[in-house]
Amino acid sequence: MELGNRSTYSREEIWKTYPRAWSRWAPEDEQLLVEQFTAKWTIDQIAENHQRRPNAIFARLVKLNLVS
Repeated sequence: MELGNRSTYSREEIWKTYPRAWSRWAPEDEQLLVEQFTAKWTIDQIAENHQRRPNAIFARLVKLNLVS
């Protein structure tokens, strides 16, 4: 299904690429995220490592006050 230039995907399709999408963040996952971000990993690298969507990584960095 396409809406304008944006494609829409089902959760099942997203889970194929990002198995941890919509999963709760464990404290150790957040700690690793902070370490990777401060080590200058890219959002895409962090997303791949955490098996989450890049926008989820960015949103968590905002929540942790690491970006605005």
